[in-house]
Amino acid sequence: MSTFANGINAAGQIVGRFDDATPSVHAFLTDGVTFTTIDVPGATETVAFGINATGQIVGGYSVDSTHGYGFLKDGDTFTIIAVPGATLTEAHAINDRGQIVGMFDDAAGVRHGFFKDGDTYTTVDVPPGPPSAWS
Repeated sequence: MSTFANGINAAGQIVGRFDDATPSVHAFLTDGVTFTTIDVPGATETVAFGINATGQIVGGYSVDSTHGYGFLKDGDTFTIIAVPGATLTEAHAINDRGQIVGMFDDAAGVRHGFFKDGDTYTTVDVPPGPPSAWS
């Protein structure tokens, strides 16, 4: 069994993942007193990466060995986050405006960052050239 703490908000709420004895992977939320397991319905594994001040949680989940998606948990509601055309999406952080960042794999297997604002996804990649040329 293992536990990973992946994100924390200003109120001290922590999200992450743990493996149980089966072994299955589950997300969790804790405030240091209460520990809540988070599982996306139908998922074989769920991981939480980030939480904002209002308690919205983002992460990733799998339904089988070849499909992975991001999720937003807002109260009891789960929303799928899937970059169009991606073979894998993970949501890693959410700010207090509800904007989400994460990563995705494209059809060629190349990994990219993304920024999601409302229904709009923007790819975030490092500019070409050496780091000394970036401004």
